[in-house]
Amino acid sequence: MPTGYTADVQSGDVTDFPDFAMNCARAFGALIMMRDAPSDEIPDRFEPSDFNLKRKDQAETELARLNGMTEDEVKTARDFEEAERIADRKYRNDMKSEQEYRYKAMLAKVERWVPPTPDHIEMKKFMRDQLSKSIEFDCSPSTWNEQPLPPAKEWHEAQVRQAQIDIDYYADRHREEVERTENRNKWLADLRSSFNK
Repeated sequence: MPTGYTADVQSGDVTDFPDFAMNCARAFGALIMMRDAPSDEIPDRFEPSDFNLKRKDQAETELARLNGMTEDEVKTARDFEEAERIADRKYRNDMKSEQEYRYKAMLAKVERWVPPTPDHIEMKKFMRDQLSKSIEFDCSPSTWNEQPLPPAKEWHEAQVRQAQIDIDYYADRHREEVERTENRNKWLADLRSSFNK
């Protein structure tokens, strides 16, 4: 039985070694992300992803925005974020209350259910246990973001620090992506040049 790599050899569609080798190359490091793609889709060269570069640019834009804020704008932004946190916590707790109501309503139905045979008693215990654990895990009031944000000046300083951390982080990740891409390109070029020997 042929594999995904040998099926074209079996059918006679692939007879040249470079075609077979390029198909098999999809199972290795430089091309592993293309393992399910046809070998004719393997590019001559890869380009690095711009994801980290875009995130770095966003962080730089955010840092410039933060650095350009007046004291009043800082206070307004901090207060807005605090209001969002309070609203989010209320929403989470409202959702947990609704879930708890639904769980407890089902638990009451389980408690009223009379198992038809002794073999069904364990099922009732299991259902009760599942609902009880879900209530315990899912329905505790949310304490996430319970502590108020620091005063506006400290909040602003923390935002500036975080923007700088993000810039450095995404710059480093982009450099790593470029290096990985160049290594992939070298591996692919070395493979292709070996066919000419």
